[in-house]
Amino acid sequence: MNRITVKTALVLLILSTALYPSCSRNVQTDEKEVKKETKIIQPLYDPQYEKEGFVSKNVYRVVIVADQNIGEEDMDIVKDQAKKRLLSSLQKYIHSQNKTVSQNTTAHLLNLIDSSGTLMKQDKFTVKSSVFFFDINKDNIKRYVDSIPQMR
Repeated sequence: MNRITVKTALVLLILSTALYPSCSRNVQTDEKEVKKETKIIQPLYDPQYEKEGFVSKNVYRVVIVADQNIGEEDMDIVKDQAKKRLLSSLQKYIHSQNKTVSQNTTAHLLNLIDSSGTLMKQDKFTVKSSVFFFDINKDNIKRYVDSIPQMR
């Protein structure tokens, strides 16, 4: 009985060794086939508009995506939502710089948002949704935001 098990084990070992190289061989494909099968997926809007935060020396941005059916009466809701996201984003940035966000800091940020913030609807990017940019335009905004925690 022991001889049959050893023989069976040897046969299985030889078969698995013989079949192993054929299972792992490289499959060569024609480049024309690969190009034909590859689909180029275009983004719904320009990838530069996916960026939030300090998008340039003088602009800090958040992007809001809303339903396409948004009306003029809902613009105040979108603007409030954008202001809250912008405040949260700026507070997170200040925390990431190992600085404390005090009530005074939050008040300065809210003042900055109210005085320099603008909401703009971007119609050209997507068909299914409305895209809004809420930008703060201020000269050298990064330096200004970095200095806010020291202000009194």
